[in-house]
Amino acid sequence: MNSPALLESESFTDDDMLPMDEETGISEGYAAAETAARRRQRHGQEALPTQEFVDPTMLYLQHIGRVSLLTREGEAEVAKRIEDASAAILDLLMRVPACRPLLSELPIAMATDHELLKQWTDADGWRDRDARITTLARAERFREHLSRKGVTPLEELVAFEEQQEVRVVARTKHFLMVCPFASRWAFQIWIVPRTRPPAFSECPPEMVDELAELGRTAVSKLEVLLSLPAYNWMLHQLPFSDAASDHWFVEISPRLSKIAGYELGTEIWVNAVAPEAAVKRLR
Repeated sequence: MNSPALLESESFTDDDMLPMDEETGISEGYAAAETAARRRQRHGQEALPTQEFVDPTMLYLQHIGRVSLLTREGEAEVAKRIEDASAAILDLLMRVPACRPLLSELPIAMATDHELLKQWTDADGWRDRDARITTLARAERFREHLSRKGVTPLEELVAFEEQQEVRVVARTKHFLMVCPFASRWAFQIWIVPRTRPPAFSECPPEMVDELAELGRTAVSKLEVLLSLPAYNWMLHQLPFSDAASDHWFVEISPRLSKIAGYELGTEIWVNAVAPEAAVKRLR
């Protein structure tokens, strides 16, 4: 229940803030109730039962404005700190002989061996592959491809699609927007840098602006053509430690149909709209 005390425009003072006891773990809701009671007392209002003041949503809204949003550089710094900490943990685990094969060999094997993956994941949800396994396999493929051919797989894809032309929606100085070959979803769109780009967090403003404009164009076309569909916007990039062989790209996938038994049972995806047909309607 929302209390009028929590809807007042008056901000909290330092006297209002009650520290949480780390040993007893007193809840924030209790602290909020006590704070609201103090404020009512200051204004000469009758105190209400404690439980009426406990509103996590209002508590969140009152505090969120005090926290500065992360900048682009701040987000990159947080991501690097998380990655460095993960690497430090893995380094410690790799020193344990029993852990070494599980960390170095098992993830690569699970990326392609479904039966092995089933043995190490929940029986009912094993098809929802762990993102770390998928990313690790992609990083391995990119490193191998770059070492063998001198270009990333996506650089080859861009050259192939520019030669074919039939799946290209738009082309700019830095990007190619395509409906990828053998698209998993109808009207699936990829926005791919035409040459191997710098890390996403280090892209120059001109490149970021160009990507934003292309993204807005793609979403506008999908909304007009498909009557405001739900969609997912995803940035695919490798960890910072694999930045040397990375070639990130943006994927936009409208959700036009649900995954059915055939896809779940066979992992073969049914797309009712060929990418070549989708491009003709998106251009």
